[in-house]
Amino acid sequence: MKLKCAIATGWGRCSAAGLASRKATFVPRESDNAAADFIHMEGPMADKTMLVMPGSKIQVAKVIKRAIQVASSVALTAGVALVLMLGSGLLQGKGTTAQAWQVWLSFINRPDIQATMVLTALVTVLFVYWQRDQERGGR
Repeated sequence: MKLKCAIATGWGRCSAAGLASRKATFVPRESDNAAADFIHMEGPMADKTMLVMPGSKIQVAKVIKRAIQVASSVALTAGVALVLMLGSGLLQGKGTTAQAWQVWLSFINRPDIQATMVLTALVTVLFVYWQRDQERGGR
């Protein structure tokens, strides 16, 4: 039997096994309508989300997903900087690919550059999730 459940994230379908594992209790409302009844969930609920990677979907904690998003953003930023520096080195005529590579390595290994990339990616990811939550109703 499928029951309608009131969960912190909204209304959804729940199975009896899922309810038992979350210490759920059935709370009838003062109505003759069975659909007006709901399930009260107690205890910690898993804070999981889907991480979509090429070729697979993995269920992970939200913190892990955000950390992976920040790390991939930092890697993409470093890649863009590499392409720009290689292009600049090759367009100058007197520079070689090896020299451009060395310039990029010395640039990307600077602590202030690394901190700026990580901070920018972290703030961007957190802002996007905050804005999405505000649009959904400010959970």
